[in-house]
Amino acid sequence: MVREYGDHLKNYKRVKQLREEEKNLVLQQHRDGKKDICMACFDLQKVLQCPRSQVGTFYYKNKLSLYNFTIFTVALLWGLCCIRNQTEAKRGSNEIATIVFLYIKRMAREGYKRMSLYSDNCGGQNKNRNIFCMYTVAAKQCQVDIVHKFLETGHTQNEADSMHARIEIEAGSRELFSEEEWKNLILSAKQEGENYEIFDLRNEDVLDFSEIVQRQNWKRAIDGHIVKWSKVREVTVEHQTGLVHVRYQLHSEDRVTIDPNSNLTQPIMNLQLLEVPKAYTKKFPLSSKKARDIRWLCREKAIPTMYHQFFTDILNVGAPQLENTDGGLHDIQRGTQGEPASDEDATCSVEDEYSSSDDI
Repeated sequence: MVREYGDHLKNYKRVKQLREEEKNLVLQQHRDGKKDICMACFDLQKVLQCPRSQVGTFYYKNKLSLYNFTIFTVALLWGLCCIRNQTEAKRGSNEIATIVFLYIKRMAREGYKRMSLYSDNCGGQNKNRNIFCMYTVAAKQCQVDIVHKFLETGHTQNEADSMHARIEIEAGSRELFSEEEWKNLILSAKQEGENYEIFDLRNEDVLDFSEIVQRQNWKRAIDGHIVKWSKVREVTVEHQTGLVHVRYQLHSEDRVTIDPNSNLTQPIMNLQLLEVPKAYTKKFPLSSKKARDIRWLCREKAIPTMYHQFFTDILNVGAPQLENTDGGLHDIQRGTQGEPASDEDATCSVEDEYSSSDDI
């Protein structure tokens, strides 16, 4: 236990030192007009709710979730926000990998030769084989070396978190009733310099790197030892060799090398020409409980009428197109997990549905 705590402190101090040194280096390169290293931090913001209001009517109701993934480019003082609602995409590793992949391609086109990335240790989003697989593809296709350092647990504050703080401060006690209003707020959140940029990730844009992972070797290093991915503190991908080097301790130079294309049971892939398959073929419908609460908020005019069309479109995801006799949002009938409602549900009017004593 004492040894683990000692390694924890050493890694925290070392990654902080490396980050400060690299930050000073890229800022100097930017001042000199050079484009060698692109240093960036990324993180997923906590779930944003839509509608957002301080009125008590909304408190106990399920609301639409918005996911905002942010990337901050240190030298350019430039923040990128990828915001989408829960019907478009999830919060998994394929979504994160897709956004970072597109970001790397963009920065490579601008002339950067080395990507230096920092993030926290969230296994489901930032530290997993889908992300590392994406790095091998991006390194080959963009001809860049990629280094990803993981900030020490408990000390993961970074520039992406400052973006989240600015957005929260800008939101304050405002009422926000649509995804577009959240986007406009984000665009105006930064007080100095260039505004944050909005990038829309659509359902059909998400790539499925997990399929490629199954055809690669991510289990054993070249020396035959099993790779302990949960303990990795740094991942480096070389674009020339395609090899992946990992470090378990940042205060040590010891590295473990993996050759992802050494899977003897699968043919070697040409990553430079590889077309990554799409992850999804359709959008994700809301749960029946969340859809019911949103209908109630619209019916009671807690959500102003001018926003009803936005929520109609959201509720229609995965729902059968029923005849709407009066243009009312409540005519959309849905069953659990987007399945068609039963005949009994179909004959239930809004008044019947909300006449029970569970109203709040």
